[in-house]
Order: sequence, then structure tokens, then C-alpha cells
Amino acid sequence: MTSDVHPLQKLRRLAAQEASGELICSGASAEVHVYLQRGRIAWATDSEHPFAFTRHLQQATQIDTESFRDILESCKREKRPLGETLVSWGAASWEDVRGALRHQIELALSVLGGDEVAQTLFLDRTRQFAPYNGDLTFDIEELVAEMDAQTPTSSKSPPPPLVSIDDPPPRSVHARRIFEHVEGVVWTELLDRTSLVEAMPPADASRVGCGAVESTVLDGAELVAIRSDGGTLAGVTLGDGHSLWCRLSADATFGVAISALSQLAVGARDESGNDAERETVRNEAWVVGAADAPSLGDLRDFVQRAPEVLAALVTGLDGEVSPCGVGRGRVDPERAMSIVRRRAKVLSCSDGPFRDASAPSAEIDTAGLAYRSLVIREHDVWCFGAELSTTPVRVVWLLVARASSQGLGWAYLTSLSRQLMRVRDWGRHG
Repeated sequence: MTSDVHPLQKLRRLAAQEASGELICSGASAEVHVYLQRGRIAWATDSEHPFAFTRHLQQATQIDTESFRDILESCKREKRPLGETLVSWGAASWEDVRGALRHQIELALSVLGGDEVAQTLFLDRTRQFAPYNGDLTFDIEELVAEMDAQTPTSSKSPPPPLVSIDDPPPRSVHARRIFEHVEGVVWTELLDRTSLVEAMPPADASRVGCGAVESTVLDGAELVAIRSDGGTLAGVTLGDGHSLWCRLSADATFGVAISALSQLAVGARDESGNDAERETVRNEAWVVGAADAPSLGDLRDFVQRAPEVLAALVTGLDGEVSPCGVGRGRVDPERAMSIVRRRAKVLSCSDGPFRDASAPSAEIDTAGLAYRSLVIREHDVWCFGAELSTTPVRVVWLLVARASSQGLGWAYLTSLSRQLMRVRDWGRHG
């Protein structure tokens, strides 16, 4: 990741070079992905407006949710562009699709032009993006002309401090403070192991679910966030078996809420070992799984391009898929597989607020967010995971250096997940 040039300026330079690929931009509380085809913008998404395309298109065409979901799933199965499919099925006109695309792209560029996003990485995708219909691309200078006339300003202020170092509040007030001060929080709970201590609004029993607690904060995790199209479940360890959990609505600003929770987390980064030993290990690459696994080449290329990524793996949830992956750095293959096996348990939990995660939701995101993703802060690395819409379901995992920002890890996870969904022949292994 680089940060010497403003992300919007870097995007304009790439456009001038007629580049084709994905520009990943990450900051403390926002991430943006911009896709270029021969210097024109084909698509852009940002973490602050996850449903912009769908909402705008449904308002313009009155496409019902069920029909839109059918078209989206068809595009995923057959690897076809969504916009062209909507037109060919008679569900929308070219003007409808272009209008929705332009709306989402403009929102993403507004985030890109602010102060929230600082680090960037460009991945060349000339071959993958070549078939995209050029009629659905946009000239960047036309899109940013109005933005250039204004001074970029941040639309959000950081969350208020919830912890005082000199006079830390008792644990019993954390649930109330998070509920009152963080926008988008539906409920909060303070737990003693799996027992409810306090909740806002008040509740008779915990809504978190024992499985989520036992497979994360009671198993060494400092912070966890599980995202689906229905919202986010997040928790932090407070020490001595206590933890604080909250449920965020689907349209909550994820980065701000998690930043507030992070202020409360109890944990210490692993600083054992000396720099010479770390450098020696960092240069030793490793591979797990079959050498002919369909996703292995994509995983290897991604790790090579993203220096903060220590390991990238693909596993299954039900034992039907043989794991595969590549890695480097302080995390050896045994440690990497141990982490992902333990953290995969949270995706298999049958209790808690995600027990109905497979049910259709009122909103659909074109990135396939009906499938869950998660981040877990381990004592020495960030662990990110995302379900892929394959049969059987696979999970892509990234282990990212602890010194890296959480936003960078999410940006990498989104990029790699979309790249892996282009793999045509998964077979039954990896």
C-alpha cells in the first residue's frame, strides 16, 4: 500500500494511463474500490454506501427484491455482467443501469476525495476486465469536475472517547455508553462469560449466542465483528471473562462503531522474538494443499502483491473442501491453519442473531453480502474471512500483519473475494 499521493489524484493518473484494473483505497473508517477499464471507470464501491446501486435501480425501475435476487444469483453462477443481464432480461433499460452505476460511482468518489481514505494499491486486471461493455463506463474527468471546485472535507468526526485512562469507568456502564454514543447500534450487552450482566435496551436473556462468545472472545480473540446483509455483530474482550457485544444495523457506519469498541478491548500485542529472526521467517514462503487447486494461483499472486498479507487460504465449512493456501512471515502453516479452523466455528454457530442469516433480506448488495464476513483481532495478527457463493460453500481467509489497519484488511478481503468468484472450475477441492 502507498500513501504518498492523494487517492483521487492517483486514480486520475491511472485513468490518464488508460489502465485496466482495481484501485483499492483504505483508511481508518472507510474503504473504496474503483474498477477501471482502459482508463474509464466501470464500477466503484465504498463501505459507507453498500446498497447504493440496488436502491437507486429499484427506485428507478420498481424491480422487486425477489426478482433482483434471482438475476443476481444467475449472474454469479454464469459469470455474467449484472448490468447487461438486467437489460437483456428486460428488467431495466441502459439508461436505468447507467444512472444507477453513475450514482454509486459518484458516492464512492466523494469518499475517495475526502480525508478518510489514505492508503492505495492498484491491481492490474487487464485480462479479466477486457470483456466488460464499454458503454457502461464513465470518464473520470467528467465525474470529478464538480469535486475539483470544492475543498475535500471529512463528513464524519471520530467517535467520542469512551475510556478514560486516568479514571476508567466500571464495566457496567460500557453497554449504555456504546448504545447512547455510537450511531447505528441496535442493542448492546455486557456478558460475564456467556451470562448476561447488562443490556441496552434491557433484555431478559442474551441475544449474542453462546457459540459466538465461546469461539471468539473466550478463545483468545480481542475483538470480533461478523458482517452480513442483515447487519453486524461485534464484540470485544474486557478481561476476566467479561465481554461487550453490540448489534449494528445494516446501514450503520461500520468503521466508526468498531473504532469505538476497539477503545475498550483488553489485549496485548505479541512482541516476542527479535527483528533478525522475524526477517528470516518473513522470507520463507509456504504452501498448503494440492498443487493443482484452482484457487492457489490467485492466492499466491495476491500475497505477492500485498506485502501486509501474511497468509491467504481457502477452506470449507463442512469438511467437503480440502484447504489450500500460501503464506509467509511470522505465521507458519500450522499456526495459520489452527487460526482459521478455530475461527470458522463462529460461522457455523446455530444460535445467536445470525441463526436466520440464510433467509432473504430486504436489501441486496451486488457484491454478494448475503454471505457473511468477519474480522478477528488475534494477539499477533488480524484474521479476516468471507464466505464465497460456491457449492459447497467455501471461505477465503486472510491473515494480515497486526501493525496494518483494519480497513486495509477489509479492502484486501473484498478484492480477493471478488477475484476468487471468477474461478470457473472449483471442483471439490480448494
